[in-house]
Amino acid sequence: MGEIYGRQPAGKVWKDHLTHKLVIVGGFTEVKNMENMYYHPIKRVAMSIHVDDPLIVAKDEDGHEWIHKFMNENFDTKGENRLRVGTEIDYCSIQINLLENGDITLTNEKKIDKFLEDAGKLDVIPTTQPPMTKSSLKTALSYDTALTDEENTARLGDNGRFGWLAQTTHTGLVVATSIAQGLPPVEGTKRVADQMYRWIKAHRRDGLISKAGVHTGLYSSSDADWAGMHSINGETRS
Repeated sequence: MGEIYGRQPAGKVWKDHLTHKLVIVGGFTEVKNMENMYYHPIKRVAMSIHVDDPLIVAKDEDGHEWIHKFMNENFDTKGENRLRVGTEIDYCSIQINLLENGDITLTNEKKIDKFLEDAGKLDVIPTTQPPMTKSSLKTALSYDTALTDEENTARLGDNGRFGWLAQTTHTGLVVATSIAQGLPPVEGTKRVADQMYRWIKAHRRDGLISKAGVHTGLYSSSDADWAGMHSINGETRS
């Protein structure tokens, strides 16, 4: 496509190519307020694409067969994984399962186990206490000795793991992760990370659920002192 993978222009070139194929060739409509989403109003097919990983929902078998034929003809695909009861889909390391009652669950248990292992936190004691509170943050930041370069690299790795979970299945980490990413590189951030890992271990099997027949969408409320421990209502919840 004229650009080396990983260089800055490559993302735009790929996006332009993808949009041309889906919109001009395929007849999809690009969702303007969420530009990784595409919808085909005639075939009734919806598609979410993370870089080059599509997640497709078709309303019927005709739409299912058409979209896979279209994708195979226009892209270098790697086969089809179809969500069925008892057949899990691994999508960008998120485990998607269809239950017998029609509910769909999204979890990150395998990814969390890998995160805990990579961070050397497999043996932390799990806790259901909040991942961060005002008082725990204040106490942690009283340990203000600067981190070494190696320790700061580890801190950034922790924040990356927290960010992944906050953006995928663990909405209870959203605010805590945002705060952690803005903290100075001091000794107290180790305490912050330890508490967040303990919370993650206790909630490793948690995730999101789309209830069959419920179309109210996602909305949340939070006690500010819980730093992002949301109560989720509606179609999806934590």
